[in-house]
Amino acid sequence: WAIVHMEWSASEGRRETLRSAFDDDASARAPSRASRAILERKPERLAEQVNEHIALKRFRVDRVRAMGDAPDLDRLKPVPRAESLLVLGRLALELSHASVARDAFEKALEERPDDPFALVGLARAWLDSPERAEPLVRRVEAMSRQEPHIRLGLAAYALEAARRSDDEDERRSLAERALGLYGGVVDSNSTTVEALVGLASAGIVLGDDLDAVESVLDRAADLRPGSLEIDLMRARLAAARNLPRYARLIAVDVLSRTHEPTLIRRTRALVEDVTR
Repeated sequence: WAIVHMEWSASEGRRETLRSAFDDDASARAPSRASRAILERKPERLAEQVNEHIALKRFRVDRVRAMGDAPDLDRLKPVPRAESLLVLGRLALELSHASVARDAFEKALEERPDDPFALVGLARAWLDSPERAEPLVRRVEAMSRQEPHIRLGLAAYALEAARRSDDEDERRSLAERALGLYGGVVDSNSTTVEALVGLASAGIVLGDDLDAVESVLDRAADLRPGSLEIDLMRARLAAARNLPRYARLIAVDVLSRTHEPTLIRRTRALVEDVTR
């Protein structure tokens, strides 16, 4: 990918050469003209040019290697209806389609009336109606379930509620609740990028120790190098430190490198906030 991107970016003439070569390869009329067009230089020089191109364009990618064999499609089994409804609900939440999420989680609860994942998801889908959401959260808390994914769901609910609250005391209480839940997941040797990003988000809402937030984001970046989600959090951290220009610079860089609708929406909202 990096080699082709470098060649494609070189010039219009180079693009035409590659396009013609790829067309010939696709029709099998020439033995890898595209490969010869790209690899006409010595390997050492080609490697040097590719590394320079990646550094210049700041793609922020690491070389990775896929491990293991491809899944055996013949052995795949249908997903239970309740499981598929939970996945649908989570996707709807990510896309901010609360009504779709509510419908999916309610149908999942018809299959599994006490499913904690469905209860937490439904609570998040009812964030605009605390009188509906809080009883669902209390039902899950009463179960005393300690699985990381359940605690992550409860933490996400508390964090989202904190961000929406206009009452300072309530906002702080909810953020502290989220901080404790995310911290519990991290301390339980179940550390995930989601938990670390959530921990950082709650820390930014509280604003008590932004240096600690930066350390958490560094840990998350070690687990997932090049993550745009983490870069967006760094932009939020810069905004919390009253560095709007730096926050905007990071956010605009995220926008230039993503095609994911939810991330685009959240990043644009941050850009608008720091530009006011």
